[in-house]
Amino acid sequence: MDHFVISQALLCVTIVFDIASFQFKNRRIILLCFFIAAAFNSAHFFFLQQWTGAGLMAIGSLRYLISIFITSQKAAIPFMMFAVVTA
Repeated sequence: MDHFVISQALLCVTIVFDIASFQFKNRRIILLCFFIAAAFNSAHFFFLQQWTGAGLMAIGSLRYLISIFITSQKAAIPFMMFAVVTA
């Protein structure tokens, strides 16, 4: 299968999880939907060989995963630094 077709399929899954996140009220479930959507979006950029987008979305995905368990504002600082380095 062509990489472009795979990337578009991954993007469709991303959109489904983004829309599904609006249906929940529990913070952990919303962040889990964001994590899954960002992970699929990262894979989407990976298949398109857009490394900056893939890296930024991977960092965002990891940020959502950690945000499920840690609510401290100080936990955001490393992710901001990683995003600047990746871009």
